[in-house]
Parts: sequence; C-alpha cells; structure tokens
Amino acid sequence: MGGKEEHVCNSTCNWMKDFIPRGIGQKSLLEIMIPGSHDSATKEITSSSLYAAGDGEEAFTSVPSILKNGITKAVSKRYAVKWAVNQKKSITKQLQHGIRYLDLRVCGEKEKKKDIKQIYTCHFFVGSKIEDVLNQVNSFTKTHKKEIIILDFQHFYSMGDAEHEYLANLIKNTFGNRLVPTSFVLTDKIQTLWDNNWSIIVFYNNKSKKTKNFKRKNYEFLWKRDSKYIVSKYLEAEKSKILHSKLDAHLKHRFKVLKGEEEDEIAYDKVLHVSQGVITPDVNRVMTGLKGRDIESVGEKITKYVIDWILKEWIDLNLNVIIVDQYHKTKFIEEVLKINQKRLQS
Repeated sequence: MGGKEEHVCNSTCNWMKDFIPRGIGQKSLLEIMIPGSHDSATKEITSSSLYAAGDGEEAFTSVPSILKNGITKAVSKRYAVKWAVNQKKSITKQLQHGIRYLDLRVCGEKEKKKDIKQIYTCHFFVGSKIEDVLNQVNSFTKTHKKEIIILDFQHFYSMGDAEHEYLANLIKNTFGNRLVPTSFVLTDKIQTLWDNNWSIIVFYNNKSKKTKNFKRKNYEFLWKRDSKYIVSKYLEAEKSKILHSKLDAHLKHRFKVLKGEEEDEIAYDKVLHVSQGVITPDVNRVMTGLKGRDIESVGEKITKYVIDWILKEWIDLNLNVIIVDQYHKTKFIEEVLKINQKRLQS
C-alpha cells in the first residue's frame, strides 16, 4: 500500500463527521444506513494465488463438470479467479470512498519453520495478509476519528486455537482502546461511541471444531456473531429475480416486525441488520466459464439493480447495513448517503 493512496481522500472520507450538524450523533448505528462491501479483502487475488485451505481447494477440485467437459485444473482456476475478486479497491480506498462495513473471511496457511499458520483473507483463494488489512483500517481510523468501522469476521478456515489467539491479540494490539467493548449497547447513540473514542466494532464468528480452548469471551472487544447482536441472512440466490424475491420478502417481514405487525424471535430493533445485495453463482457454472462473465460485470449489474430496488421499493423500510459487489462502478455510496441525509432531516 503506497503512501500516496493512503493520503488521497474525497468528500466521502468523513461522511459521519460531516453529518454531525444534521444530528447523526443522536442516532444509533441501527438508525442509519451503512454502506458495506461483500468479500471486502479480495483485491489482491490473482491467477497466481493459491487455493485457500478449507475454502477453495476442496470446492474447486471436486466439481464433476470439470471432468465432464475436459477442463484442466489450470483452466478452471482461471475461470474461478474471475469470480473471487468481489472488490477491485483496496481497504484504504473503500474506507475513503465511504464504506463502513467490511466483510472479512480469513484462513490459515501453513508456512515452513513456523509453529503458527500465517493468516490471510480469502475467498476461494488466498488474498492479503490479515496484518495488512488491519493496518489499513488502523491508518484510516487514526486520521478519521469520527468514522465508525464495522469489521465482520464471517468465516474462518483452517484455523485452530493458536491462530485465533494470534488474531485476537493482533486486533487488540492494532486498535487498542478504539475497539468498541461488548458492554456497549447497539441502541445507544453514536455520540456515546465518540465520547469514549471508540470507532471499531469487531464481530467474530469462531464456531469451529478445531477451536477447543480459544474463548471469544476472554476478549471484551470480540462481539459474538449471533442474532442477539447482528443478523446477516445469506439468501443463496443465483439470479437477480431470485435475489429480489428473497430480499424483498425478508426486508418487508423485518419492517413489519419493527412496526409490531408481525412476530419474530429476532429483536430487529436491537440488532445490527445486514442486507446482502449479492448473488452466488453455482460452482459448476463458474468453473465452465459462465458465458465469459465474471463477478466484475455481474456484480456491477446486480448492484445497480439493488440501488434501484432500494430507491423505488425499499426506501421506507429502514434498511441498516447493505453490502454489494463492485460498488465503485455504481452510485451505491452516493445514494446511501443521500438516504441518510433525508433520514436525518426528518
């Protein structure tokens, strides 16, 4: 990450701070709309990247259609990489552009002469070292102190107790007192976060058979990733029509729960809610080329659909966090910030 990129900023760098005159500090994080990226740390993945342990190798070397169509591993890998890079911008750039929620998936990769695995971000393939990602977040938050960043560690692959202990301590040592403790109540005002100089919330899903001794509760800054605190429903939609149907039904049900018109075991008024505006193509279709498409072109198309659905159909449904692919090729962040501006005016 070059110094030049770190210091280049635009009008969206400080959008939370810029909304102070509009009263954003008196709102909770649940009352504003937060732009997020899906598979945030995938920019560094290339055709020379290794398959990610536990995430990519098993999935992509066991697909029957590869053998049926006579496609070699090398060719299938070229196809797959095109669907692994969900974001073309670095973490620094994403934060500068206004992204405030990062979807992180990490994996452990064994290296010679080391007792502990090196931890990388991954999406079927190995991406960036986790230290690099956290350092980018650290650099940004040090100079943009009013911007609240959500780090959502959704998935862990090939990681045991030693790797989790290392990562937890790395997070602690990198961000220090800026980490939001789990004693904070999500319905409290953003001003409370600012008053305590807290700016980074870390959700940590460490449900794994390989972790026997690591205890998330020993770290007061690691938020449990369950429906008491965060809801991020995976819709498993391969096409835009399916995505719209599932997301529409989910968002309208949530809104009715918020209004007291329907019931649900989830207290939607007390938890961070993430809407996943993304599709998940079938692995077989990815490996056979999918008519030459890739996540860059399809992601841009789907994100534009999602923006349109939000503006025309879901504008009054009180959306919270929304994540998309290839946000930078659309007006995603601009439209989200316009919605926040209107909410703060009302």
